[in-house]
Amino acid sequence: MKELYSLINIEYSRSGFTVPLDPKDDFWIDDANAGECFLSHFVNDVEEYPELKKILNQLPFAPNVKEDHIVFHFEAAQTHVPIHIDGGGRLSALIFPIYGYFEGCSVSYYEATKGYSHDEGQYGQQAKRFDNKNTKLVGTGTYIDPILFNSSLPHRVDNPTYMPKIILSIRVGDLTYKEACKVMSQKIL
Repeated sequence: MKELYSLINIEYSRSGFTVPLDPKDDFWIDDANAGECFLSHFVNDVEEYPELKKILNQLPFAPNVKEDHIVFHFEAAQTHVPIHIDGGGRLSALIFPIYGYFEGCSVSYYEATKGYSHDEGQYGQQAKRFDNKNTKLVGTGTYIDPILFNSSLPHRVDNPTYMPKIILSIRVGDLTYKEACKVMSQKIL
């Protein structure tokens, strides 16, 4: 079984981010064709987020902001993002919990070889979506703290809580999860 995710040691303050909690706010876009269940905001200017700058200064690599590599994601209360593989060539990412109650939230990984469809988002980041009958659960974890995430495997994200959650996602360049672990080795717990 491939490695799924690793806890990372990056200091930041959740309260240091100000993002709208209303899914109808123009800040959010439906890039994943999921309606108000899962929305995104692509960061174009790091200067707008001093707390983000603090995070970036602790990383052993420099994300390319212009390539949509830094994104806030909104997931509505009591929802899940269906089993998928991220689009846009994203193989690994750093995930930072920003807002919400993450104790009950999880990411589950699956083995899946067939039964998928392509879903192209607003920014051309084509994801693979899988039907449940052709998948097998191989692991589940939470992300109460920041993680380095293997986004090249089929995965599902769940928010069973009664409040929305917001995460910050930073793509680790074009690195595989294993390569990203080497680059981030000093920060992995």
